[in-house]
Amino acid sequence: MSYLPRVRQVVALSIISATAVVFSGCGKESVPDAPDRVDAAAPADAAADTLSPEAAQLARGEYLARHVAMCIDCHSTRDDSIYASPLVPGTEGGGGERFPGPFGLLVAPNITPTGIGDWTDDQLHAAIVRGERPDGTHIFPLMPWPGYSHMTDADVRAIIAYIRTLKPLDTQPPASEIKAPVEEMVKHIPTGPAPSAVPDPADIIAYGRYMTTAAACFDCHTQQGPQGPMMDQAFAGGLRFDLPRNPVVSANITPHATTGIGAWSEEQFIQRFHAYRDGSAAVKLTPKSRTTIMPWAFYSQMTDQDLKAIYAYLQSLPPIDHAVVIFPEE
Repeated sequence: MSYLPRVRQVVALSIISATAVVFSGCGKESVPDAPDRVDAAAPADAAADTLSPEAAQLARGEYLARHVAMCIDCHSTRDDSIYASPLVPGTEGGGGERFPGPFGLLVAPNITPTGIGDWTDDQLHAAIVRGERPDGTHIFPLMPWPGYSHMTDADVRAIIAYIRTLKPLDTQPPASEIKAPVEEMVKHIPTGPAPSAVPDPADIIAYGRYMTTAAACFDCHTQQGPQGPMMDQAFAGGLRFDLPRNPVVSANITPHATTGIGAWSEEQFIQRFHAYRDGSAAVKLTPKSRTTIMPWAFYSQMTDQDLKAIYAYLQSLPPIDHAVVIFPEE
């Protein structure tokens, strides 16, 4: 079973609180000391004017589903024997990941054409941004559809177009067993409004906020209280995840100079992701190895433009003095 369920159950509890949060999803742990520069080639970005509209949409959808909104991360299998749990090739979209918690047991469904082939695009759109199934029932907000509701219609449609291209997998994950009253719960969850267009990248703060929301950096980098996310500690880290191998605490990613990432340069921030682009840092774990819940193999493929924008947005946040020990003693 993947480490990711421990992350998502905390996210679900924060959503259930019905706190009005415009940032949703599931960010991950990062380490406080930036590494030395690692030279790595950025992933290729196909120029929009060289692609047909259909091809451009698929390229955008693949990028978002695999490296930003992380649909493929949750609905596939990850190899927990390797640092940062990269994807098991060939399992893309097949579902089966288990998400235990006080709300019951949730299991990620198969989202390949075998699983959702009879859903229309509009039905998939409703599921992604409203958590609504074709029969009118709602998806437990473990899937961060409240956050996805802040994505543009074009981006959501691009994700749908890409999902349609996944290789059909004949997997049949068991049904979820949910204790919480989902239909009553969703009445209180804030959603949207969705912007009509992705902000102009030239407005780096607005664009960075959009990508931070889509990439989901808020939930795991914000402590939880009895009523949900502690908004006075937004992005300041401190959320603990008791992984099977070791506990991990999310980092402070506000621009505080000593306890956050205020001393990080843009280059250091980007190079932290570059280090995982070629897979060389994803090593086989030993019995004494510590691992992370940060899915570096996925996020590392974000474009430098998007990483720069996320960095700029994070640097624009109020600095919060909150020291975090990433790997506490058990």
